Amino acid sequence: NFELKTSLFSSNLACNVIYLNNVDVESLSGQMAVAKALRSTYDNAESVQPTVVNFKVSNTGITLTDTKKK
Repeated sequence: NFELKTSLFSSNLACNVIYLNNVDVESLSGQMAVAKALRSTYDNAESVQPTVVNFKVSNTGITLTDTKKK
């Protein structure tokens, strides 16, 4: 729903989330991109260092900020 999306972006929503990993999904999208990211994260689980980040959505985009390095 376009109105709901517009409302969410104009609300400047924010919350803390756990950031696990960054995976280059090349030109993949949708289910294939998610599957590659999950597979890579699980395959490298011993080197994953979870970090709490602030996740903020606004009309200008999405911002992730490391809560320990403000």
